[in-house]
Amino acid sequence: MAAVKWEPAGTPERSLLFLSGTVVAALFAGLTVASGSRYLAWMDERARRLEVERDQQAVIAAAAERTRIARELHDIVSHSLSVVITLADAAAVVSRADPARGVEAMTETSEVARQALTDMRAMLGVLRTDEPAAGLAPQPGIDDLGALVERVQATGLPVDLAVEGTAFPLGAAAGLTVYRIVQEALTNTMRHAAARRASVTISYGDPQVGVRVADDGAAPAERGPSAHRGHGIDGMRERAALHGGTLRAGPDPDRPEGWLVEATLGGRG
Repeated sequence: MAAVKWEPAGTPERSLLFLSGTVVAALFAGLTVASGSRYLAWMDERARRLEVERDQQAVIAAAAERTRIARELHDIVSHSLSVVITLADAAAVVSRADPARGVEAMTETSEVARQALTDMRAMLGVLRTDEPAAGLAPQPGIDDLGALVERVQATGLPVDLAVEGTAFPLGAAAGLTVYRIVQEALTNTMRHAAARRASVTISYGDPQVGVRVADDGAAPAERGPSAHRGHGIDGMRERAALHGGTLRAGPDPDRPEGWLVEATLGGRG
């Protein structure tokens, strides 16, 4: 009707073509603008979601790191304090009858306490951003089990350490896990078992490594409820699971009394 009435292009046919082209161009321009607006809105929403996911990942990572540090501190403090208390009690008992043995026990107590302080400084040092980490001592590994057994033996608990199979290089994380499992198991033996002897067996079966810690102490029911309310066993189980392994802690099926901790994990992980 506009093309016939006003003939903006001179003839009705040209006017119809001109007006139709103008309408189509305006339509496509509107669709392009609307599509661009939707795309910008989608990009803005995606950016907000990425920010939320980033914050959530940061919270999860921080929680995981807090859990790891808490687990390490638990192992260090629990084991070291158990050894220190046992040695101090022994020194108090023998100091009058045998002063030399009392001095020896107190010397061992000082060494254990200093080592625990060093380990705690190394662990807490990773939380500080204003100090270089170059001076921190390396984390203990499977090669340090001999020193760990000697510290426990100094408390008066005989411990046998045996290695089965052909040893192969362990990753640093796997070696630390083996060390902490043995440390926690022996700590529980000293605190709850009243054992006469304990044994530690490391079994190599490439690519896995097995850990077995057994004692001949009191029956599980006689160890008291405190032996089952702590987080030590849960921490050992979590450590083993990080390397695709499993851990079992319970009564020793080979004897009427005693406790057995068995773990298997991928040594090269």
